Amino acid sequence: MKNLFKWIFICALWYIVGFLVGWIMVFLFPFTTSSLIIRYKWIQSLVGIREAARLGGEANIFLTILVGNTLSTASFLVLGALLLGSLISFLLGILISLLLFTGPYRHGMSINASIVQLVAIESLYRILATSLGMFVGAKLSGATISFKPVLVGSSQSWPAKGISGLGQVCREHKGGIIVALLTITLLILYGAVFETFFF
Repeated sequence: MKNLFKWIFICALWYIVGFLVGWIMVFLFPFTTSSLIIRYKWIQSLVGIREAARLGGEANIFLTILVGNTLSTASFLVLGALLLGSLISFLLGILISLLLFTGPYRHGMSINASIVQLVAIESLYRILATSLGMFVGAKLSGATISFKPVLVGSSQSWPAKGISGLGQVCREHKGGIIVALLTITLLILYGAVFETFFF
């Protein structure tokens, strides 16, 4: 599972680079970036952000956040398996940074510890999901560990190995994959509880 940690490191680095790019964009063009986020509110749904006022009671809010974050995280896992994890991590970093640093301009509120904690939790489980997808995708495609934003596998690609190849990879690395999935699941649950009841 040493390779999984390498993928986590690579995806985290791409996320940090994207986060810095987003911060620079807000620093240089605060009102332009804020107006873009306001104008294209659907962008926020890519990372599971919903308006709590429209969701009703706490149970509905919790379930909506939990389902939304689970589905978006599953899509990060799939995109990682398609060897797009580095690019996706970079774009995620930009998006999270834009949403975080334009918040004071959009809502007139400063960035507090709760916001930083929520961003950290949600970023972490998405990076882990993307990295796990990259790990599985690389095993299936024969791609080597690289910092390139988009990877290309060898002749043994997804279609060549198919579902049987996926089953084999899961059996060979069962322990590490289970630990990674359990960690991601617990972080998603913690994030949903935190966002619903303590945010």
